[in-house]
Amino acid sequence: MRLLFFIQKNMKSLASKTKASYCITSKNLSNLLPASCKKIIVDNVLIATAQITKIFYPNSITDDFDNQ
Repeated sequence: MRLLFFIQKNMKSLASKTKASYCITSKNLSNLLPASCKKIIVDNVLIATAQITKIFYPNSITDDFDNQ
């Protein structure tokens, strides 16, 4: 499974060719994605990205990289 975070319209050429299964994006960019990509529409893509990252990598949000 692949996941795409589509945030900026200037990346539409890459996004339109994505092979990702799911795409997290805003409503106004969702029409630029291929039909094969299941769209997850959010208000703020960056916040959603951080929330998802925290689920899979709980320690990635902290800034304590020296004590690993």
